[in-house]
Formats: sequence, structure tokens, C-alpha cells
Amino acid sequence: MDLLATSSFIFQLWKSHIKMTASEPYLDRRKFLGGAAGLAAGMAMPARASAMFGAGAGVNGDILVVVFMHGAMDGLNLLAPVDDANYIAARPDTLRLSASGPVTGLQINGGPSSQDWRLHPSATGLKSLYDSGKLAFIHASGLLADSRSHFQSIDLMERGITDGTQSNSSTGGLARHMRNIDVPLSAVATSTIVPGRLIGDLGAVGMTTPASFQLARSDFGGFLAAVYSGSAPLANVGGIAIGAINSFARSLALQPSITQPAGTTGFQTALNTIVQLIKFQVGLQVATVEIGGWDTHYNQRTVFAANVADLSKSLTKFQSDIEALGANVTLVTVTEFGRRLKANANGGTDHGHGSVMMVMGNAVNGGKVYGKWPGLATSALNLGDLNITTDYRNVIGEILTQRRGEGSLSSVFPSLPAYTPLNILKPLGS
Repeated sequence: MDLLATSSFIFQLWKSHIKMTASEPYLDRRKFLGGAAGLAAGMAMPARASAMFGAGAGVNGDILVVVFMHGAMDGLNLLAPVDDANYIAARPDTLRLSASGPVTGLQINGGPSSQDWRLHPSATGLKSLYDSGKLAFIHASGLLADSRSHFQSIDLMERGITDGTQSNSSTGGLARHMRNIDVPLSAVATSTIVPGRLIGDLGAVGMTTPASFQLARSDFGGFLAAVYSGSAPLANVGGIAIGAINSFARSLALQPSITQPAGTTGFQTALNTIVQLIKFQVGLQVATVEIGGWDTHYNQRTVFAANVADLSKSLTKFQSDIEALGANVTLVTVTEFGRRLKANANGGTDHGHGSVMMVMGNAVNGGKVYGKWPGLATSALNLGDLNITTDYRNVIGEILTQRRGEGSLSSVFPSLPAYTPLNILKPLGS
């Protein structure tokens, strides 16, 4: 029995005994192993445990945090040129930012054009991060595929491709980046399962909170230890995985009790999990976070404002926590696509094309909106939507090469036609 099959067998036995508290209905559970299986497989390969990336930076580079904003975030409601005549004509004043009106935007410098660029009024924390040089925006960015399907677009982005027939499309983009690192807990998804971008990374695990990563019954550990005793390959893998879970539990027991304040959102909880794992020094290198609620076909004004407020508050606190730890972390946000330029009749916007990415961290050359702004004239649109001038993979690729020491970006994104850094980040060692 090969290692993957062995690990899968263990996972089938254990999956009902691992506490998993969150629910992410937008992820397809049938595609992923994750959990104890990933941990067991990762720990069973000590010969590769200390391997570095091609450029040799690896574990000495930044911890990468990827935030996926599920539902398709309306980039033109988060950040827009409020004096653009096409923008004004396409939306009522309740669904667009303005210099004065129902949604008066926060004026920023460093826009990609000479227009009056403003942030959503609920993004006060993001503006502070931007003004301090720790946050950058990349407008008119996204997936270079003409799909307005959530599931298809997410699947393509997870695998780092634009067409399902492209090479190496059976594994996730981040998994290919982690191809030489099989250290347990080096890649963690703050969800009940490992998302598609980490498919193929046998060391990746799902963990909603540090406390949730344990056996549900205290007496079950002894039973598993007895079952997986001996010298058979299955026993070896099982024993290592049991030891890892027990070791993590002992480390967690030595930490102060962690309580989430009342009103803590799921996004804040996920980011707090990452902070705790960094504090525990478990060897975290890549973490992923899922945040939903951006599919605003109706009642967008209210829903979007609440989402942006949570996003802004959560990211501000996360950056503060990371700085307090003295850790090197770069965070990037992605979404499957943007919303239409023109509002619909239900107080919302429908599936579009281009949107906005964010990159945050102390190594960011912030206070600037990157990317080529295509404009909102009819001739510049993609089927009526904001066009894409920056491939999202180019942004993630810059983080991987500049801050993570990736030496072969073509191995991570084999179908990326060309990589040209936007100089969003300071290189390692600078």
C-alpha cells in the first residue's frame, strides 16, 4: 500500500474523531484529504522535512497568508474613481462611492490615474494601513478566463490555471510551491478541510482553531496507539501522526487560555488562529483563510458595508498582532471575479470580471494602487465589466519570489505566460 493510500485509510478511521467546528459550504469536501491524513503523510517523510525552495530562502522567508473572498467582491464598491462619468452613470448613488452623498468615500493618494480615488467609508482601518505604507491595492486584477461561474472560477484559481486542460492542473498552486516541504503544520487551512489550492501538499492540515485540533475523546488516543503499534508501514505512519497530535496538544496546554471576545467574527477567529500558530512556533509557512458573503445580487449597500467593516477591522488587528510578535508575514486577498459595472434592479450587482486585490505587510511598498487602470468607457470593458490588466498569479508570484524564495515560478504557475514584478514588495534582505 503506497503512502497516500495508507494516509487516506487512517483519515477514514479518524475523521469522525477530530473536532472540526467551522462549516464552509462553498468548499467541495469530496476533493480533499486534509486533516489527520495530510498530517500523517507529511510526518512520514522525514528525509524531505528540511528541504528548502529552489532559491534557498524557504523557511527563512515570509509566512504567506492567502485570504480568499468567496462570492466575488465588488472592487468598484471598495475602491473607485468617484469622478468617472461612466461610473456615475452606471450606478445609483447608493451603490457607488462618491465625493459627497450616501456613500461618501475616503479619499486616498496614489491612485492609478489622475482621478479622485476613494475607499469605501467602512474601510477606515484599511485606509490607515494604506497611508502608513503597509497596504497596497492592485486594481483591475483577477482570473484571465471569461467565466462568471463561482465554481468554475474558484476551481481554476485554486489550481493556478486559466483552462482545465493545462498542465499540472490536478494539484493546487500553493501545493506546487510547497513541493519540497513536507513538514507537518507548515501549511494550514483555517477551515475544516484543506482547500483546492493546497491539493497535493500531503503535509497540509485543516484547523479552525488550535483547540479544535485534537481527538474528540481523551481515551481514544490510547486505543489508536494500541491499534497502530508494531513495525508495519501503516503502524509507523499512524504512530507518527498520533505523536504529532499529542505533541501539539501538550504545546497548547502550556499556552494561556484563549477566549474570543463576544462578537468575534469567523474571519477574526481564522486570523487569530494564524497568530496563535505563529506564536507557538510550529513552523507555519503558508496559511489560507476563507471569507464568504460577497455575492451581493441584492441589498448590496447594507451587506457590503458590513463585510468591509469586518474586513477592515480584522486586517488592522491582524497586522498589529503580527507586528507585536515580530513575525515576517505577507497577506494577500483574492476573489473569483468582480461585479458588473452596471447595477441591477434589485439594489445589487451581478457577476462581473475584474476586481481588486490587496497585499499587506511590513515588506509592502504600500500607499499605492498598482496595475494599469483600463478605464470604464464602454470600449474598455469586458462584456460590460471591468477589464483585467493584472493576472492575479502575477501578484502571488511576486510574493513567492520576492518574499518566499521561490526559485521556479514556472513550476507553481506553469501556464503563466510572463511574470513581470509590479514592485509591490521589498525583496528579502532589504
